[in-house]
Amino acid sequence: MEAEVYGGDAPEAPMATDAEAVMAVPAASAPRIAIICVGNEYQLDDGFGPAVARYLDDRYRFPLGVTVLDRAVMGYGIVSDLKACDVAVVVDALDGTGAAPGTTFSFDPADMRVSTGKTSLHEVRFADVLAAATFMGAACAGRCFGVQVVDMGEGALERGLSPQVQAAVGPVARMVVRYLERAYGIEAVDRWREAGDARAKLADATAYMKDALDAAGVDVAAHADEVQRLLDLAYPGMPDYEADDAIGSCLASLPSK
Repeated sequence: MEAEVYGGDAPEAPMATDAEAVMAVPAASAPRIAIICVGNEYQLDDGFGPAVARYLDDRYRFPLGVTVLDRAVMGYGIVSDLKACDVAVVVDALDGTGAAPGTTFSFDPADMRVSTGKTSLHEVRFADVLAAATFMGAACAGRCFGVQVVDMGEGALERGLSPQVQAAVGPVARMVVRYLERAYGIEAVDRWREAGDARAKLADATAYMKDALDAAGVDVAAHADEVQRLLDLAYPGMPDYEADDAIGSCLASLPSK
């Protein structure tokens, strides 16, 4: 942080934009949130977590109190991270889900059991680490996001995600951002949206929307009219944030379960 300059000869500081002002002053009641991205990028698809961390850092500017952490291994070493936050959002690579490679998941830590198929690539599960942290005085809530891998990269010492897992980096990162907004009112500044960055354009907006509805558990047949109205909005090169807004409006229009 640069030192402030005082005195009549000091140059006038540029006025902060509304967005920058909001980001600089966290609400008194705002929770401390840690986005903990786990994985070893030298183990092929196990590098999914670090890739999501880079995406979040590159694309979004979070308010004070929200921290993106790149952690190589899911283990008890992150207990200190859990004790220092009110909410822990963990991003990790998954295997044994029974789903196709590249399938994304969002679930509670307690659901990460062998019996459910949602297992981390790491020997220690987040549910176990969170339980240990709670025993040691932590009081944070938790949420997990992940993707079914193709190659666990055991002993590979090689970088590079499979195409299916690489394609899930952006969607999972945006799932995290939407979760924080819905659950905690955390609004991140989307730099790509502000700049009209071409990286936000979708190769297939229709497929993207269908995948989002499937991930949300929408019965497409039961809501055919609403779904079709959503799909009719898709067009070539549609930005992901525009598609996300449309998907959110569609989901809000559906009756609650």
